[in-house]
Amino acid sequence: MNRSRSHRIFTLLQRELREHRRAFLWAPLVLAVLIAVAMLLSVLVVDRISVFGDTLTQVLEKQAGGEASTIIVRADSEERPGAADDMDLASRPATQDSPDSAWDFGRDWTFSPPPAADRGMPASDSTGERIRSLNPLLNVLHNALLLVLMIALAQYLLGALYDDRKDRSILFWRSLPVTEWESVLSKLAMALIAAPAIVIVISVLLQLATLLLAMLMVWRLDMQPMAVLADNLAPARLLVDQIGGWLLSALWLAPTCAWLLLASAAARRSPFLCAVVPVIGAILLESIFLKSSVVLTAVGRHLPHLAENDDGVGFYLFGPDWAAVDWLSLLAGLVFAALATSLAVALRRHRWEI
Repeated sequence: MNRSRSHRIFTLLQRELREHRRAFLWAPLVLAVLIAVAMLLSVLVVDRISVFGDTLTQVLEKQAGGEASTIIVRADSEERPGAADDMDLASRPATQDSPDSAWDFGRDWTFSPPPAADRGMPASDSTGERIRSLNPLLNVLHNALLLVLMIALAQYLLGALYDDRKDRSILFWRSLPVTEWESVLSKLAMALIAAPAIVIVISVLLQLATLLLAMLMVWRLDMQPMAVLADNLAPARLLVDQIGGWLLSALWLAPTCAWLLLASAAARRSPFLCAVVPVIGAILLESIFLKSSVVLTAVGRHLPHLAENDDGVGFYLFGPDWAAVDWLSLLAGLVFAALATSLAVALRRHRWEI
């Protein structure tokens, strides 16, 4: 019985993925390809790089012991007239008045990164983590794909149960041996598990392409790419942070996703208004009559955001801080998610006319 139920849910997930593959597969994949192509063109064609510039400055500064260093790169210096004069200029330390010239690959150039204190960064890492490594940069790329995922999830959940009633396809699904609980839970699992797993795989491929481009840049600096990356990259920690970060985010986002499903099941005209208006009304009534902001705080904590105290939902630069999790608030959100899901199932079972 359990095996048959799991098979039905897996079949429902396949159906959801086929119907929404543009939002959950093609959109993040196209974005990842565009980002990779933009970075490649910035290195090979435009001869300028802005995405890796500051990060590689930190990497090379770490390699040099945290002190500003000057790396002179020779590019066809013997074939151009006046190359010796250019090399004399290149051997001088670069000034901060022309920071863009440090990343011009179209000529002989000097790489002279400023000290970490001049860039407003800590000169040492007191936490022992690789804050000055490539991990934060790769997390930024990962967060860009997650942002696309969040937008797609909101649109998907608002129409998940509403569209079935609008086009009358709910009659077809009721003719199959599929319960309402299995149908609703499959949509919730698609939003919190299946779709994020696809985005994480695409994100890993994008990060691998980014590392290859970083190796190309380090090689053009006449350094050893593998040695630099091995000393400034923690791939296992990066993968654990990204997967664990989404698992924690899924727990925080569960009440929001369940609420959107409930609005989709209850709406007769606009699921968006059905989801937003009651929340805004509750916030205003509490603010006017009770002079408090409990609802606003609760809603804000269960929406995607990036916070400095590592309680961000969905977006992390250095991975989630599990010790700082408010487990009571998280548990209350899960209870609300269970109630909202139960109401969505009840509405789907007894109300399908539009």
